[in-house]
Amino acid sequence: MALYEVALVRTPTKKEAEDGAGDTLILAPTAVIATDDKAAAVQAVAANKDKVPSDLTRVQVLVRPFA
Repeated sequence: MALYEVALVRTPTKKEAEDGAGDTLILAPTAVIATDDKAAAVQAVAANKDKVPSDLTRVQVLVRPFA
C-alpha cells in the first residue's frame, strides 16, 4: 500500500469559459492509502460522493504519489 494525494477539478464549458469562468476545485488534495493510483482515485471519489457532481464529463481526477 502507498500514500497518494487525490484532487478533483471541474473544467468550465466552452460557454462558461467565454464568459470568463475558470477551473473549479471540487475536492482539495486529499490523502488516500491505496494499492495504486487508480484505486486511490476510486477510493477518494467514493469517500466524497456528496462533493462529486453526478456528471463527471468535465471533472479531472488528479492523482499523485505522496513523496
